[in-house]
Amino acid sequence: MRRQENPELTRRILRHLADLYKIKEVREPNHLSTYVYCRTKAFLDQKQTIEPTDDEVMLFALGYGLQDVLTPKSARAPKYEDEGIIYRPDMSFTPAPAEVEQLVELKTTRRSAKYHFVDEEIPETWLEYMMGGCHLRGTTQYDLIVLYMMGAYCLSPDTLVLMADLTWKEIGELKVGQELVGVDEYPDQGIRGWRRKLRRAAVTSIGTKILPARRLYLSNGTSVVSSTEHLWLKQRYIGEQGGPHYSPRWQSTQNLRVGDRIRQLCLPWETLTTYEAGWLAGVLDREGHVEGGHGLRAGFSQKDNIVALQARRILEEELDICMTESWNDKSGVCSFRITGMVETLRLIGSVRPARLLENLRWEGVSLPQINSALEIEGIDELEDTEVVAIGTSTKTLIANGLVSHNSPPFPQMYADTFFFSDGEIEANWGKLLQRKKVLDTAIATGQIPAPFQNNYAWECHFCRYKLVCTTIAQAQGLPIPEEKK
Repeated sequence: MRRQENPELTRRILRHLADLYKIKEVREPNHLSTYVYCRTKAFLDQKQTIEPTDDEVMLFALGYGLQDVLTPKSARAPKYEDEGIIYRPDMSFTPAPAEVEQLVELKTTRRSAKYHFVDEEIPETWLEYMMGGCHLRGTTQYDLIVLYMMGAYCLSPDTLVLMADLTWKEIGELKVGQELVGVDEYPDQGIRGWRRKLRRAAVTSIGTKILPARRLYLSNGTSVVSSTEHLWLKQRYIGEQGGPHYSPRWQSTQNLRVGDRIRQLCLPWETLTTYEAGWLAGVLDREGHVEGGHGLRAGFSQKDNIVALQARRILEEELDICMTESWNDKSGVCSFRITGMVETLRLIGSVRPARLLENLRWEGVSLPQINSALEIEGIDELEDTEVVAIGTSTKTLIANGLVSHNSPPFPQMYADTFFFSDGEIEANWGKLLQRKKVLDTAIATGQIPAPFQNNYAWECHFCRYKLVCTTIAQAQGLPIPEEKK
């Protein structure tokens, strides 16, 4: 076999894409996006001095092409105008009587899907554009569809994952279809407030990659390795740490600091195969019971005899299980009760009494509130490390006992509805009008705006005007994109 590069074919396809999606054409000068995104690029686009780069053509063509494929035939894209600003939604659906017009924005991005779950990571430009559309259409809600093109790889292969049968397996050994313990990605409100609950989850995807990673050292003496973008459920506090706490939020590894606390379910346990464990499993299957409700509890009853003495010894000395005892003087029977949800899971999961395993209903039980978070005591930067991405049906899992987000290794699509206040919409519109005034003046006078305003470094990386803007920025002592945070 012989292979040879074909640059002529590459050029032909790129020219076709540029012509098909009109990437070389001058865009409407007063489009809403002109005042949302980079003003320097909007200024230079009107001059049309530089051809788009190949990377730019590919990125725009990918976005436009996917939009064509994903847009339903029933959708419209009408043109609206107010105060000299032109606006077209990516999609608009005609509402039924008494319903709000459905405006939809579609975004494709090379950013990791990890950022989707962190409100602070939503690009400000996306929000400004949607609020601008809300003003023009007299509504307060806007739908956003985001197609994330980058996979997010997360945990080291030896990370232990809690399975649905209460065993622990290394994440590198898991297969698609296996069931594990997950939690609600976002909490539901109930009589006890906003609480995440345990859910049965299925592995939907698995993959590996080499990525920069960090090791987190935790206050219980354990550690965990993940890629820098991996999300953990971080505990948040009102005032000083240790005081009342807010509902936890997802936080990336790279944004965690020493002193932060990560929500945990439990420490991993071993499946015990000793004589004592087998003997205790038999006692529990014969005399034991499990209870559900707001938590999990297990226990068994026994008269004051050698069986009770042996069971107590194994629980306290061999397993270090916390329990309470309640004696009935009349019958001479002692009720042994396992203290708390975590201890119940550890007991049933480690000694594995068959009847109680079958009867244990852990789904729908809230995460524990006592001793529910581990403090980060140290962080090590690691070189490129093999990590494993796992996708789950709940988008969550329990990793080394910690509450973790999943990491699908393939493109992901998410849709959300945003609700804005009238004040937010009008304040945003005022900013857009001010930017319009500045840009109109710059175009009229020929004075190029200061570069790198209202943009993101990754956008500048592929922009055809990067060299022009860098030269201007250096002359004016401004930061260039790589330095801008």
